Amino acid sequence: MANVRIDGLKDLGTRVKNMGKDARAAAGQALRKGAEIIREEAHVRAPRSAHGHPATQGRTAKHLADQLTTSVSASKYTAGVTVVGGVNGPSFYWKFLEYGTKRIKERAFIRESAEVRGDEAMETVKREIENRLGIK
Repeated sequence: MANVRIDGLKDLGTRVKNMGKDARAAAGQALRKGAEIIREEAHVRAPRSAHGHPATQGRTAKHLADQLTTSVSASKYTAGVTVVGGVNGPSFYWKFLEYGTKRIKERAFIRESAEVRGDEAMETVKREIENRLGIK
């Protein structure tokens, strides 16, 4: 999973933690909505081939873009975009595309998505928490 740091979430997490169980649920749902924004952008940017990737032939006809998912940990106040199955799943080759190798040029579609739409995702998280908890 690509890691992107967004400042201000820790302070927000601390304040939400003090509000109790309802706040934790609101934080989890808000984080998921923010991660979905980045996932949508990554879906657009993810590499595609004409017939799926050779590593997945016979197992899945889906493109890498169809394997993107969000992961949320409300207890840790984190959310992210990853590939179904993780680093060693059926679409393991995503990590080679994202980070590059000795012979493959980096094509950071998840990290670029977070950079491009990170501010929008953060605003969505903030707005969603405010709406769910009746703040403002």
